[in-house]
Amino acid sequence: MKFIMVILICISGHCQSLYEEKLYDTKAICESEAMEAKAYMMSTYPDSEGEIHCLDEKEFQEYWDWWLKQAGIEPNKDV
Repeated sequence: MKFIMVILICISGHCQSLYEEKLYDTKAICESEAMEAKAYMMSTYPDSEGEIHCLDEKEFQEYWDWWLKQAGIEPNKDV
């Protein structure tokens, strides 16, 4: 099973979702990298809020479909 790091960041009430295209072999490796990403984001954007999650591929697809629907885009199940 592979894992994808998803970063949610909000600055001045505007939220963005970012994800790494790199796949992690284990959740533990992803979470370790997430701690580094958190430290970087907190020092670079001190007035921001956010979350970092390590999702497996199924969880990521569910999250991505939800995000597309929030943007008014119907997810393409054929891709």
